[in-house]
Amino acid sequence: MGLKDVWGLFPDCTRVLKGSDAIRVVEGRTVAVDAAIWIVEAQTQTQMRKVFDPRRAVLKLFFDRCVRWLVAGVTPVLCIEGDDRGDRNGRNGSGSGSTTEAAKSKGRRRGRAFRSRCEDVTALAELLGVPTVQASGEAEACCAALCAVGAVDAVQTRDSDVL
Repeated sequence: MGLKDVWGLFPDCTRVLKGSDAIRVVEGRTVAVDAAIWIVEAQTQTQMRKVFDPRRAVLKLFFDRCVRWLVAGVTPVLCIEGDDRGDRNGRNGSGSGSTTEAAKSKGRRRGRAFRSRCEDVTALAELLGVPTVQASGEAEACCAALCAVGAVDAVQTRDSDVL
């Protein structure tokens, strides 16, 4: 998820926007969206968790945000996290031998659930006519690459790895 408070180091090239302010800035533009961040947000919002199971929470959040953006003339391009992203400690593969088998099993279950949410999001996006891009690794890297080549006008993420 990047370095804590790193955004403050780049005040001239980053903007934290929320709600209608964000929509006004990107109206009529194409925005690469780090779908992984939206999935995590859907599953960690307290109010959402009271009403929806994890799968439905993700679908509701994506539906609401995509429709809101589309109505405002914003084209979201959902970048879907790929399998080649390594573990949370920055290592590829299974990591060190100090991880217990129970922790590995829990990690595999979380990984399967996350991949399932990504499949759900891709299916919903197709129904809404929202383009998706399957990243080979981290979604924010895919967003950054799309922006660097001019395929999108902006990137929406909270992950400072996009820099």
